[in-house]
Amino acid sequence: VEVIGCPRLDPFPAELRSLHDPLVVAFAWHWDAPIVPESRWSFPEWRHSMVALTQSGEYQVIGTGHPRLWGQFQAFYDRHGIEAVADPNEVLERADVVCFDNTSLGYEGMACGRGVVGLNASWYRRMVHHGLRFWDLAPPISLWPDEWAMLPVAIQDCVLPMHRQETLTMARSVYPPETRGRATRLAVEAILSFVKEH
Repeated sequence: VEVIGCPRLDPFPAELRSLHDPLVVAFAWHWDAPIVPESRWSFPEWRHSMVALTQSGEYQVIGTGHPRLWGQFQAFYDRHGIEAVADPNEVLERADVVCFDNTSLGYEGMACGRGVVGLNASWYRRMVHHGLRFWDLAPPISLWPDEWAMLPVAIQDCVLPMHRQETLTMARSVYPPETRGRATRLAVEAILSFVKEH
């Protein structure tokens, strides 16, 4: 076993950066994985909120989603005038805020100092503990809106420096600081070492 960290995060420093005006808000969705209720997406319950946020004109909204359902996501975004961004690295590069359900992009956003908002679904059980997002290591409860009216409030709250710093600190438990910026090289070294030994 080798701890290498997350190669996707190599280009992104673990730091707070200045925000865009208007804020760039990315929505990132998992696919509807039927393993347990918490492995499913929350897209069906929040897609109309995403459209309403776009139509408000107060934010630059971009949308991404799991590659398994990218065609479905892209068709939805095109229908509603939302910019579709397939590349998760581009999402992390551009977004000030990542609104996420069960996707790792939420935690990668935390690790890059982005504001994050968790989007629950009614079928997510609140008393189960899977670790990380459910519910042991997650953004503050104020950043988990349960209804549309609370989403803009959560978005404004999550970009406060204290919340971005808090989630950035929490993400260090997921992505060890000593691997940041070096994960790809650590992976190559681990593979080469394994090949030489075997």
